[in-house]
Amino acid sequence: FAGISAWRGKQMHSHNYRTPESFQDQIDSVHQDGRVVFKDGDTDGAKIIVHCTGYKYDFPFLETNGEVSVDDNWVRPLYKHVFPQALAPRLSFVGLPWKVVPFPMFKLQTKWIAGALSNRLALPSKEEMTQDPEAFNSSLEASGTSKRYTDNTANYQMVPKVKT
Repeated sequence: FAGISAWRGKQMHSHNYRTPESFQDQIDSVHQDGRVVFKDGDTDGAKIIVHCTGYKYDFPFLETNGEVSVDDNWVRPLYKHVFPQALAPRLSFVGLPWKVVPFPMFKLQTKWIAGALSNRLALPSKEEMTQDPEAFNSSLEASGTSKRYTDNTANYQMVPKVKT
């Protein structure tokens, strides 16, 4: 951001946030007009900037003829959050699921992809690869889960049991 290097307040990325203590007991009052009055009497703007960039999936470099799309941060349709049915195994995605133990998950996904690409592991039929995400998405919809949480897979088996 222009001017950010000259700004005298505290800056940090949300990744580095661990405890609230350094932010507690600094605000005196918050007003309906948007003003925040700090305990030191200052009302002239922000005291702290927390950079919360987040992640928004976008793959403008992929030309999939509509076989892969992103809808409200839901990359679809993917078999087990890895393979687009129409393009498997030539195209795959690693690391989309969240609320997982990431590096072991990445390792499992990459071994599965390598096995599929080398023909050591057979992927299911296109029909089965289509039915699996449809069933998964139906269960999410039935539970009232928003599309954007499709890759929040904390309670689901993600990668099939495969010998690598």
